Amino acid sequence: MTTIALYGIANCDTVKPTRAGAAEHGVDAAFHDYRRLGVPAEWLDAWIASLVVGRAHRALTASRASGTRGGTRTRMPRGRGF
Repeated sequence: MTTIALYGIANCDTVKPTRAGAAEHGVDAAFHDYRRLGVPAEWLDAWIASLVVGRAHRALTASRASGTRGGTRTRMPRGRGF
C-alpha cells in the first residue's frame, strides 16, 4: 500500500476529519504537524518564490488583457519583461 503525506496542525477542524476519514478508508497517511515539527526552510523558499512569480504573472496578464497600465491606454513593448 502507498503511504500519503498529510500536512497540517493536529487540532485543526479540517485536519481532524481528514485523518479520521483516511483511517476509516484504510489509507496509510503519514501526518506532519506543522506546529510541532515546523516547516523546512527550502519549502518556505519555494512557496514564497511561487507566490511572487504567480502574482507578477497575474498582474502582467491583467495589464495586457485590459490594454491599460496605470489608468492610461498603453501598448506593452515586445521583448521586454519585468
